[in-house]
Amino acid sequence: MKRFLMVIIVLVIFILPSCAKTLPEEIKESFEPVQSFKPVTEYSDVPSLYRPILADIYLYGEICRSEIAKPESADSYKTVKEELIQKEYISYQYGAIEGTCGYTLADLDGDNVPELLLVDKSLPEEYKRTQNIYSIFTIRNGQVVFIENNSFEYSLLAEDGMFYENTSSLTVSRLEAGKSEFTTVLKVYNALSFFNSDIPEPYWVKVEDGQQVNITEDEFDMWIEKYKDIKEWILDITLLYDGPIEKSKPTEEPSVMPIEYPQEYQDAPSEYKVLLDELYLLSEQLRLGYPIDARDNIEFVEIPGAELGYAVIDINGDGIQELLLGSVEGLNKASPASIFTLKDGKPVLLGFFWSRYRGVISPDGIIYCIGSSGAGTNDFESFKLEKYADDLTQLTSTHSDVADRQQYFFKVLEGKKHYISEIEYDEISNSYSERLDSSEILKLTVIPIKG
Repeated sequence: MKRFLMVIIVLVIFILPSCAKTLPEEIKESFEPVQSFKPVTEYSDVPSLYRPILADIYLYGEICRSEIAKPESADSYKTVKEELIQKEYISYQYGAIEGTCGYTLADLDGDNVPELLLVDKSLPEEYKRTQNIYSIFTIRNGQVVFIENNSFEYSLLAEDGMFYENTSSLTVSRLEAGKSEFTTVLKVYNALSFFNSDIPEPYWVKVEDGQQVNITEDEFDMWIEKYKDIKEWILDITLLYDGPIEKSKPTEEPSVMPIEYPQEYQDAPSEYKVLLDELYLLSEQLRLGYPIDARDNIEFVEIPGAELGYAVIDINGDGIQELLLGSVEGLNKASPASIFTLKDGKPVLLGFFWSRYRGVISPDGIIYCIGSSGAGTNDFESFKLEKYADDLTQLTSTHSDVADRQQYFFKVLEGKKHYISEIEYDEISNSYSERLDSSEILKLTVIPIKG
C-alpha cells in the first residue's frame, strides 16, 4: 500500500503539473470518487512554472471532496494529502475544498512576467473592498518564489499595483522588479508615548520612502480617508473547481427529532414565533440529548447550560414589544443572550451577549455591558434603544488596552479616543461592576420556553 501511495506522490509531483486540471486516469482510479472529476481546459494562460501550484491545489480539493463523499476512503488519501500540505502553499485551509479557490495573473512589478495570485471567493461580503487574495507567487531567476505580506485578504490591490492595508493604520506596499518581498512605500500610524505620565500622549507618524516625520491627527485622518477613494484593480478570477460537492447517501437515514411546536407563545407578538420556535427546539434538543443544530437565528454565541426562557417588554416606551432570549437564570438578572425588536413587522436583532461580553438592562432601559478580549483588555459600554429605532445607540465607551507592555485607558467620544488616568478608569469600572451586580435592574416577567 505504501509503495502504491509513493507512486501516486511521484505522479502528482512530476507528471500532474504539466497536465490539464483533469486528473490522470491512474490517480482517478485510486480515489474512486462518487462524482467524476470535472473536465476542464489546460492552464494554457499560466506560465509553466506556476502550473504545479495550481495542480496541487486542485488535487488537494479533489481529495477533500472525495473524503466528504466517501469518508470510509479517507485513509487512502492520507499520505498524498500530507505531502501536499507540507508544501505550505497556505491555500489548503481556504477555498480548495468548497470550490471557491481560484487564481489570476497580474504583473505587479512591471517586468512583463505576471505574478500568480491565489484568491478565495468565499470570504464574507463585508470584505468586498478586497479581492480576497491570500497568496502571491513570482518568478525570480527561473524559480518560483512565494511572496509574503501581511494579511492580503484584508488588503486592497489598487489599479497602480500597490497594496493598501487599512486597519488602525494605513500601509502602502509594492512589489519591485527583482525583489522577493514587498517594499513599504508609505505607512501612516498612530502611537502612544508613556513618558513621565500615567496618561499616554498620542502622536501620529508618517513613514515615506524611509523617511519618518511626525504629523498631526488631522493629517492622519486625511490619509485614512484617502483609502476610501482608492480604485481597486478588478481581477479576472478563474475558479479551480466549480462543480457541486456531492455526499454519499448514508445507509440509514438519521432520525428526525419529532417535535410539535406551540401554536402561540404567552405574551409574545406572533411576529416573534419563528425565533421562539427555534428557542423551543433548542430547549428540546438539550433536554433529550439530541445534536444541537438550532442557534443561528436566535444569535446564541454560547448555549446556556440552564433552563431556557424568554421575556417580552417595551424597553423604550414606544409601544413596540422587544423580545429577550436567554436562560431563565440570566433573564431573572436582566441579562439576556440576545435582544430583538420589530421593524416593519419583522424581527430585528439589536444585540447579543455571552460570558465574555455580558449585558444587563437597567430600569430606565439603558443596557450596560462589560467585556474582555484578553488580559489587560476590557470594555465598558452602555447603549439605549431610541423610540422606533431598529438598532442601539451607544452612549458611553471606555476601554483598557496594552501597548509596549504598558496598560493604558481611554474613552471613545464622537469616534475619537480620549486617554484617561487609571484612577478615572477604575471609577468607571467600579460603577459598572456595582450596577451589574446590584438589584437595580429591569424587572422582567420570565417565561420558561416550555411553560
